[in-house]
This record gives sequence, C-alpha cells and structure tokens, in this order.
Amino acid sequence: MPNDHFGENILEYSVDPQRKNRAVKNANRLCLFPIVSDDPNVNLIRINSVIFDRLNARCNLRERKMIELLIFGYNQTEIAEKLNVSQSMISRKIIKFKKILSECK
Repeated sequence: MPNDHFGENILEYSVDPQRKNRAVKNANRLCLFPIVSDDPNVNLIRINSVIFDRLNARCNLRERKMIELLIFGYNQTEIAEKLNVSQSMISRKIIKFKKILSECK
C-alpha cells in the first residue's frame, strides 16, 4: 500500500480478517478515508492521523473507545455490549462523530 496518499500522517490498524470489510465500512461512515490493500492477505487499515486526532480531541474516553472499536470492525450491537450501553447510544454517537468531522473540514 502506498504511503504517499496521506504523507507522514498515517495511523495503521491491524484488523481481524473477518472484520476487515466492516472496519473499512465503519471508517468510511466516519469520514476517516481509509486506505486498504487489495491483497486479501494484508489486514491493515490506514487512516489519516490528522483527521483522527481532530475527532479524538473532541471526544471523551468512552467515545474514543467506541471509535476504536468501529475502526476494528465491530458493529453497533457488539460495541454496545462491550461498553454496556444501548445500541441506539452508539448510533447517536456515530452521528456526533460525523458532525465533528464535518466541522473540521
């Protein structure tokens, strides 16, 4: 995967191969513009660290954990179970995350 798309501002996440497609979908939903390899044996997702840092700066610790789990390919129900919150709360937070990122443009 080429590094020049984001320059030096890259975060790499190694994801479970079974969660890779959902991880990419989640990152796209959050407007984190993931870069993934076409090679099915490479399970890395790269995202722009500047965008990610802007999002993290406006979130509390629990919200950061939600973002991390989304990037690792967990669905809303799984995240809700892990964090002992409702699925609808996760859905509302995703809307909040997208709003934060739209304000950062």
